[in-house]
Amino acid sequence: MKFKTDFAERLRRAASMLAVLAVALGSAACSDDGGVGEEPYVYFADGTELLSYTIAGGSKSLEMYCNQGPWVIETAYPEDEEWIDVWPNEGSRDARFKITVSANTGAYSRTSSVNVVVGGRIIKSIVVSQAGGEARLALDMGSDNMNASASKTQVTVSLDTNVGWLPEVLGDAAGWLSFGDATETSQVVEVAANDGAERSGTVRFQAIGTGFENLYVDVHINQFDMEHDPYNGVHKTIREIVESLPAGVSTTIGENVWVEGYVTSDPAKLNFEANRMFIQDESGRGMQFEFASARDNVYALGEKLRIHLYNADLVIDEVTRGRKVASFTSGAVFDRSTGEGIEPVVLDYIENLDMYENTLVTLRSVEFSIPMGTYVNIDERTNLKAQGNPSALPYCDGTHFYGHLLCDARGNTVKLYSRDTFLDRVAAVMPNGCGPVTGIVSKYTKNGVTQNILTLRSHADNGVAADGERLTNTLVRFGPLTGYEGVPQLLSSVGTAQLKSSTYERVAALGSSDSGSNALGWSYSYARREPAEVTVSSTGVQSVYPVINNSASTPTLINIFFCVESQKFWNATGSTINREGMGADDLGEAWIVNVDDFRCSGGDLALVFSAASSQTGPMYFDLEWADDENAPIAQWHKFGEHINPDWYTCLQCQQFTYPLPAELKTRTKFTIRMRVSKNLRAGVGMTNGKESGVDVLSGGSPRFGYLAITELK
Repeated sequence: MKFKTDFAERLRRAASMLAVLAVALGSAACSDDGGVGEEPYVYFADGTELLSYTIAGGSKSLEMYCNQGPWVIETAYPEDEEWIDVWPNEGSRDARFKITVSANTGAYSRTSSVNVVVGGRIIKSIVVSQAGGEARLALDMGSDNMNASASKTQVTVSLDTNVGWLPEVLGDAAGWLSFGDATETSQVVEVAANDGAERSGTVRFQAIGTGFENLYVDVHINQFDMEHDPYNGVHKTIREIVESLPAGVSTTIGENVWVEGYVTSDPAKLNFEANRMFIQDESGRGMQFEFASARDNVYALGEKLRIHLYNADLVIDEVTRGRKVASFTSGAVFDRSTGEGIEPVVLDYIENLDMYENTLVTLRSVEFSIPMGTYVNIDERTNLKAQGNPSALPYCDGTHFYGHLLCDARGNTVKLYSRDTFLDRVAAVMPNGCGPVTGIVSKYTKNGVTQNILTLRSHADNGVAADGERLTNTLVRFGPLTGYEGVPQLLSSVGTAQLKSSTYERVAALGSSDSGSNALGWSYSYARREPAEVTVSSTGVQSVYPVINNSASTPTLINIFFCVESQKFWNATGSTINREGMGADDLGEAWIVNVDDFRCSGGDLALVFSAASSQTGPMYFDLEWADDENAPIAQWHKFGEHINPDWYTCLQCQQFTYPLPAELKTRTKFTIRMRVSKNLRAGVGMTNGKESGVDVLSGGSPRFGYLAITELK
């Protein structure tokens, strides 16, 4: 077995290196290649004969004095080139070269030699040694329990380790457990047929090496009796199982049942968490499985699986509040075959999604409420992804996925979420027409509100037309913003309207020093204007080309849309709000949309926008309308409450929609405002990731990436 021979090889090579060192220290090089009348020589500056490296590796330079050549420099064993690099590795006479050693991910120290060779003969050697790391031996499965059928079978144990190891069956289980093939990080365990009672055994994996006597890990293998063997179980549809579960609570399946379905998620596209899988059967219902280890999620889109559910835990996820099979292992899959997949359930309206949790569906006709950017409109700089405020996170989506609003012909909406690992995340800009969208329905909970969301498997699931008919009429629209709009006022690109704040009406020119602080200003929405391409390196690192360009010094090369922002949203000098009848502490400022020459055909109206606040900007807003901007508070009509997410915690302008009152259908002129209702910042008491006061600061800036008033046709 490889893990045994590797350890023996380390011992043999260590002895060999001692011999090399002895030769290097005790012998003089001789050759016929020296100059005329000159004794051949070769030596390293300062008499260096041994180079030692830490676990991190690194580079060290050597000066060699030599009157021979041509020479080449080689590692003692060809495989050592995987961790030792010499440059330059050929030349003649005196030279300076560098020996670079890569990081040692193993626990054992390693040693080799680098040899100077002339005419096939070693004339000089230097020993290279590197320290080992901390020994690691653990299960890479998320659970130390595995199930096996009563029939003769195999299970594979996955290990997370950097040491050699030996497997051992403990106790009487040696009579029915044995070992098959192995790699450096896995071991096949052969399980004999069981014609008796249910039984369990333990396999121990013991680390090899001096000082590792107490480093081991155990896995427990439970083998069913014939009564509870999956092959003797009852086949049920996913729909039968889901409908039999108690609503809203976790439960364990005590019956010997199994399901057969097709994998509907696509692990290759990386738009689902690595340890998540969805399957669906002909009953038109799906089931979500959360693997104990993501390494077990090897099932491709369309594969047909039979899954044993005896003793499976169907739990309500504490975060999403969705239903899933928890701590799932591949041992529960007792039959696997290539399949053609399964057709999605076709739905006419979003309101029907509640019945189809974890199910692949097609919404027959929807539109993107904000047809702007690509699937993921998030600042892509990875050094910012780990930032954020835990106290603000319940009110925003975080930095790793983005939600696009989809709207159907009845005005219902659902968020289409895409992860920042999704390989198709920048494959297209969002289409402006309408059409079908296919995805898997799941639950999502924020701030105590649970809703359905949709997730694509790939860009091919998006069948919305690039242009053409929409399900809504756009009556007023600001955006997508290029940063060149609005000097001196920000006017709508569709309809007749103006967007301003209660402190500023003037719009600063792009790049102006008073942008945001003394006028409406510009920031970046990080929604791309054009598609891009994602490539993946051999180590799994993703790159996007072209990269985002937000350099104000080259505005013509900027390839993302802007958002408009303003400051001074609490108790501002020069506020235009009429505070007649308002409380003494009601000092919030507002975004204001003045609409004129409004023409509605009688369809339901909605306010749609993408927004966020800087960390010290306002969080809570009241949505209000009045016939006139200067009306006292008694003449303003509240139609909603809005929470602005903290940009620092989400790196995006999130999308929102609110129904507008029916009274506006008959008006040709009115004002909508988004007024700060509480003196509480979006960062919820944080500034630059540190605890601070909770008040909205003068420099705190809410921002819009897009704003529209739409009407259902």
